[in-house]
Amino acid sequence: MKIKNLIWYWFGNELKWLWPFKVWSYFKPGIGIVTSNSRICIEGFPRSGNTFLFAIACQLIDPEKVAHHLHHCAQIAEALRLKVPVFFIVRNPSDAIASYVIREEIPIERAIDQYLSLYHFIEQNSQHIHILSFETLRTDVNAVIRQLIDHMNIPTETTTIDLNTVKDLVADLDRSDQGSKDINPMKVGLPNPQRDALKAEVLTTLRTEHAEKLTECESVYEQIRR
Repeated sequence: MKIKNLIWYWFGNELKWLWPFKVWSYFKPGIGIVTSNSRICIEGFPRSGNTFLFAIACQLIDPEKVAHHLHHCAQIAEALRLKVPVFFIVRNPSDAIASYVIREEIPIERAIDQYLSLYHFIEQNSQHIHILSFETLRTDVNAVIRQLIDHMNIPTETTTIDLNTVKDLVADLDRSDQGSKDINPMKVGLPNPQRDALKAEVLTTLRTEHAEKLTECESVYEQIRR
């Protein structure tokens, strides 16, 4: 997982190559590569509500027309080139990075670098990107649904969103991603004392040993969400 993670972001953030992921998508379900036929591109740093927003979009339009789940610059750059609307979810760096480190079991330094690389790219292109807040997605999902409906000109009288169906799809996608019929409680954002304790340790390390970099992350996060 650590080597795959390193290669994934080296291609996607540093080189901004999309073609390796087009190949990978034939073998790995759960990611959607942007094409000229895409109606929307949903992206964000990992652990920022990407799967939940994708599951909502799947009730509004054909899932095959939703680009999603690459979490890096190459996907977004290609969407902008193709003029496919990009909806990017922002989440505060402390929680996003800590949750990501726990899920992927990677060094904190690498997660910070990936956050900064992605968020600086978003900052540079923010005038062409629809910014959504993780907190709004969590506390006022209907406001987010309205944004998607309005932007894609979907008739409201024919639109219904079943949040139970959304949650079921999120669970199915998590199981598929983990290659298991059961959801690993350490890999998802559900209440779990063991995971909460581990996250507290990661947050302490993040705020003490990486304070300067964390401040940079917080600065670019605040700049984007204004």
